Amino acid sequence: MNETIDTLYGRTNDDVVDFVSQLGAYFVDIEANVAGCQESTKSQVADMIAITSQSQANVDSNVILANLEANKAGIEMLMAKLKMRGALHDYMEFGYSLGEVYVTLTGTQA
Repeated sequence: MNETIDTLYGRTNDDVVDFVSQLGAYFVDIEANVAGCQESTKSQVADMIAITSQSQANVDSNVILANLEANKAGIEMLMAKLKMRGALHDYMEFGYSLGEVYVTLTGTQA
């Protein structure tokens, strides 16, 4: 997961497209990865799946880059939040911010 997030911080168009692709693949398997976790973790993952499930098929690079162009300031702020929440070990909010970056780049935010 850290390598995927580092890809986003590379900031080139290819890095951002790779980030969306890698994170989408991660979300496909995330439920199985928390099967043995606490109920609160399972609930948080269920929320994340609900947020990201619509966007997993939408990883076309042209769509991602158009969404990046339209939402540059918002993505920059979310990236700053990711760094802050990671540093504070606030993993629940970190996960929500990560999901928000993903759905913004794939164009499926509510």
